[in-house]
Amino acid sequence: MVELFANTIEDRLYIGGQFLTINNHTFGNIVAYDGNQLYSMMEVFQNKLYVAGYFTQADGNPGNSIMSWDGEQWNDLAGGVCGYGIIDDLFVYKDKLYVAGLFDCIGGIEAHNVAVWDGSKWCSIGHSVFNRAVNTIAVWRDTVYAGGQFYEIDGQSVRFLARYVGGPSGSVYSVVSAAEPDLTSGASLSVSPNPVHTRLAVSGAGDVLRYEVFDLLGRVFWFCDSCSEKEEIVVSDWPAGSYVVRAVGAGAAVSKVFVKAEGK
Repeated sequence: MVELFANTIEDRLYIGGQFLTINNHTFGNIVAYDGNQLYSMMEVFQNKLYVAGYFTQADGNPGNSIMSWDGEQWNDLAGGVCGYGIIDDLFVYKDKLYVAGLFDCIGGIEAHNVAVWDGSKWCSIGHSVFNRAVNTIAVWRDTVYAGGQFYEIDGQSVRFLARYVGGPSGSVYSVVSAAEPDLTSGASLSVSPNPVHTRLAVSGAGDVLRYEVFDLLGRVFWFCDSCSEKEEIVVSDWPAGSYVVRAVGAGAAVSKVFVKAEGK
């Protein structure tokens, strides 16, 4: 099934339906056609229409793989993707435009397959290096997820799907898994006090490499890498409710639920 409709911003033919490729290029069910070229991804951000696709400045376009329309003209985004990189996906989240694809540089900055446009400049997302393309990027329960052909991030095994947890360290992505086994034999995790008002003491035994704390919507509230066996977490400013603390080892994890009580 294919449907056609006109763009209200500029004369442009939109094609929507159940298809993945046109002329051996991936477009994923919707494209725009200006009479010369096909554009695959579109988002409205800060009152501008952003499009990404298979086009370059060398062919006479304002940008490489991505550009914006302000109602009067097309605009470049600081040069767009460097070299022969491509953009496979884009979406808007918390007043930023996220892009994903296969590139090592965008807008003149180093960024490995994922980047953010804030309306005036490009920024990398953390400092991590995906070893293969990131084909899609999205948000679920206030956390950014990336999916694609990669199987390593910063040399660590993270296969095809990763969750961004932020922070200053290079290890800003974690493995997404439907089920994880316990840590090495005899491993344990304790939290106290529970419920807690101000400070939570976390103690793990076994090969603990990382602690993470999430709320029940999956949002990351705290984490640490290269943690000590015992850690203290200040939770006084956190909303009251239930949280999950997880101790992560070499390919395994164990979790405990605790309650942040009302008040400080």
